[in-house]
Amino acid sequence: SAEKYFRKTLSIDSLNANALVDIGEMFDDLKKSDSAEKYYQKALLADATYTTAYYKIGLLLMSQNKADSAEKYFLRTTSIDSSNTALYYFLGVFYNERSKFDTAEKYYRKSISLDSSYSKSYYDLGALFNNMNKSDSAEKYYRKTLSLDPANTNVLYDLGSLLVTELKIDSAEKYFRKTLIQDSAFTKAYYFLAAI
Repeated sequence: SAEKYFRKTLSIDSLNANALVDIGEMFDDLKKSDSAEKYYQKALLADATYTTAYYKIGLLLMSQNKADSAEKYFLRTTSIDSSNTALYYFLGVFYNERSKFDTAEKYYRKSISLDSSYSKSYYDLGALFNNMNKSDSAEKYYRKTLSLDPANTNVLYDLGSLLVTELKIDSAEKYFRKTLIQDSAFTKAYYFLAAI
């Protein structure tokens, strides 16, 4: 089994942070969160800069509805690796889900500043502004997302929906049709086309 090989690795190198995290992930997959956390913590003892272990503990705490504790681990990761685009994006999602929109926006923008082609951050900024009824900003970020990922059905659909609320029906129809070209089973797009 995998555990046998991980333990063999540890018998040779007991401070192998990768192996410790791998064992933690194995226990995480088995829904044994106490054992998983134990190995993630051991990985941090072996290497206090091993960002994957901080991230994994944060996710584990999130699954236990301990967002405040998880936040500390996620933020610690950014202090170690300040160039991780995906991590800043994840923090944007984390804060957005907690209705901390200004903080979410800050992390999405940080993600973009590190990688201007990271389309997920543009899309989520568009959605964030859309939820805040800031249509012009939402449209700007949806369009930027499409410039990077023109076949993204969610963006095509969301931009169409936004344009409906702005009463730009002809433009909305165009985006709903593009949605269906990419995914003919996207039923919500049919609904909007029938309604307009």
